[in-house]
Amino acid sequence: MSFHFRLQTVLKVRQRERDVQQQLVAKARTVHAKCIADRNLLASHRETVIGELRSLNEQEAWSLDQVLHRQRHAEQLGHALAIAEATVVDASFQLESGIERLVIADQSVRALERLAERQFAEYQDRKTKSAARESTYVG
Repeated sequence: MSFHFRLQTVLKVRQRERDVQQQLVAKARTVHAKCIADRNLLASHRETVIGELRSLNEQEAWSLDQVLHRQRHAEQLGHALAIAEATVVDASFQLESGIERLVIADQSVRALERLAERQFAEYQDRKTKSAARESTYVG
């Protein structure tokens, strides 16, 4: 008679759920990193445009069109930066939620694995005691 963990099917389902959560967290991390990179690129570009505006302001040979164009561009970048920041916040929330779900899924798997180990140890103990009893009856 061999050991059979009665909740083996449940354990396999939980392991698959944990694997799915791991994949979702990996994807969320990638999205989060891309959002941060996009935000940083926009911020850098905006700082460049603002620096150009300061430079134009210090020069005497600047046209009104140049200044207006740079100001509008800086405003557009500021708006895009605000949207990018909101996207980063959303991606951070998605990542944190995914990590929480992964932790819960992992805890579920670990609990079932510990239960399987405990039941296997009890099975081995019963088997050893049964063999010891049989050897005392035979001997």
